[in-house]
Amino acid sequence: MTLLPERALASTQERRGGNSRAALLAAARRLFAERGFHGASVGDIADAAGLRKPSLFHHFATKEALYREVIAELYAELSAAVAGPVAARRSYAARLDAVSEALVECFAAKPEAARLLLREALDPCGPIARDSAGRARDILAGAEAFLSEGMAAGEFAIQPARQLLLSLTGLHVTYFALAPLVAPMLGAALHDRAMVDARKAAVLGHVRAMVLAPPSPRP
Repeated sequence: MTLLPERALASTQERRGGNSRAALLAAARRLFAERGFHGASVGDIADAAGLRKPSLFHHFATKEALYREVIAELYAELSAAVAGPVAARRSYAARLDAVSEALVECFAAKPEAARLLLREALDPCGPIARDSAGRARDILAGAEAFLSEGMAAGEFAIQPARQLLLSLTGLHVTYFALAPLVAPMLGAALHDRAMVDARKAAVLGHVRAMVLAPPSPRP
């Protein structure tokens, strides 16, 4: 029998631990999105990850701790998806398009994300409602500032920025959050490439119609 050197053994165990943690987070996100915090049991999450319940508690002391990590990861992914497009040195209109495309791609790649966001918004008494609301407010405040700057620059139509933001949020999130209803209506999985491209085109058209300032009349 060949024995692994101590350092190699530790590295192998660390990789296995990391894989287990990632599997738990993926399973938890899916089940929390489908059933909510209270409906998804620790045992079901461990089973879905292919692990035993003690393995879950090795990585997360409580179910709430696991949920917090899932939500934190979700908001981090959304922030990362839009950070590049927002910071790009391009016109506000071009950045607006890029943000919309990035959000569609993000939700299509992780279809449970939009549903989980909607569950969080509808559950003000949830286990981390205060923390989650704070993160959501930070993201929304940044988006509102971007819209206001675009209006000041003359690229976006002047209108109440907060109301516009809420309309845009619904446009991007609701379609994917209602996937169990939407997919049968369209007759295809929402993550199929053709469906993602079709949704992206539709969203861009709606966003531009709502946000962009009309062209100046010719003299």
